[in-house]
Amino acid sequence: MKHEFTKYGTRSQVIQLMLTGVPVGDACDQVGITREAYYRWLKDPDFHNEIEWHRSEMRNAFKCKLESTMGKVFETLAQDLDDPDWKCRHSASRLLIEALAAQKLTDIESKLAQLESDSGIQTININ
Repeated sequence: MKHEFTKYGTRSQVIQLMLTGVPVGDACDQVGITREAYYRWLKDPDFHNEIEWHRSEMRNAFKCKLESTMGKVFETLAQDLDDPDWKCRHSASRLLIEALAAQKLTDIESKLAQLESDSGIQTININ
C-alpha cells in the first residue's frame, strides 16, 4: 500500500492511531499534521479506501468475536431461567425477549432495505 510521507508524519501512522480509537484531531496532532491535511488526504480515493478497508476489517473482527460469545451468553441465560431467585429468572427472561425482538427488527430492516434496493426507492433515515 502506498503511504504519503510528509515532513511531519505518514498517512499510515494516522490510520494506525485512529484504529486504536484515537480521535482524528488527536491523531493529527500526534503525527504532526494539520486536520486540513488529513481531510485533504481523505479526498484521495486510495487513502479513503484504505481507511474504509481497515474500518470494515475492525467491524468484521468485532462481529465475529460477538457472534462467538453469543452461545455462551444464551447458555448462561438459559441456566438463569432455572435459578431459584425469581429476580434472576425475570432478568434472564427479559433479556432473552429483548434479544429476540432485536433480531426480528434487524430482519425487518434487512428485508426493507432489500425491497428498497429492488424497487429503487430511497428513504430518509431520521435517526
